[in-house]
Amino acid sequence: MTATACHLQFVREFTEKALCEAGIDDETTTNVQLVRSELIGDSIRACGEFVPLVIVINAGLSSVTVIVHDPEDDGLPLRPEAALDDPTPSRGVA
Repeated sequence: MTATACHLQFVREFTEKALCEAGIDDETTTNVQLVRSELIGDSIRACGEFVPLVIVINAGLSSVTVIVHDPEDDGLPLRPEAALDDPTPSRGVA
């Protein structure tokens, strides 16, 4: 998939449906959605919109694993260049 609003909405709905069908409780489903959203958001911030992504969610007996990765195994994505003296303040969590 590419990171577009339409695809992200599909992934959100598909994740919820799949976890529900696997018998995963609501609290865990909410946590998985948060982790999935954060990983996708990090990918978009690092590589820009429309970055190609593979999203894998595995529901086991006692855990759920969320994996977000680049579909290309032979190279790392290129980050957009940022000026080192960019005056925009950071919005990270302290």
